Amino acid sequence: MLIGVIAVLAALLAVVEMNASQASTRANLEAARLAADLSARIAVSGQASDSALSAQQTAFMLSMESAARGIAGIQNDDATSIAIGNAEESAFTELRAALAATSATTGGKPVDPYTAGLLNATTPQLLSELAEQNRQATWPKPPRPRSTLPFSGSRSWP
Repeated sequence: MLIGVIAVLAALLAVVEMNASQASTRANLEAARLAADLSARIAVSGQASDSALSAQQTAFMLSMESAARGIAGIQNDDATSIAIGNAEESAFTELRAALAATSATTGGKPVDPYTAGLLNATTPQLLSELAEQNRQATWPKPPRPRSTLPFSGSRSWP
């Protein structure tokens, strides 16, 4: 009878150990997936914001050039320069609106939600995903080293 109880207990312990091992493996796989996703979000959102800023700088240069051309036209009483300045100002307004529409994607057509999330990743979102990745990477808590586990009273196992 005692041998049967010990055998059942050993089988139960093996099942519990296997379940814990699988949970740890799942957590490690999730941590690896989150690390890859985080890397992609950082790279894509950085590149998207750099491109948007560069395009905005170009648009503002167009605006300054149009203002300078308009001022020069007014000072020199040149109707052609004034008209070109006004046309450039109109082009700046349209370009600024197009840039705002391009960088404000929400996952609607033609951009899918995952790609929109890559493009629009914010620092708080990235920090939140990093915290989750770190939680998955350290779950479950690693076991204590064998040297700190008690063995036969006060003796430690090396």
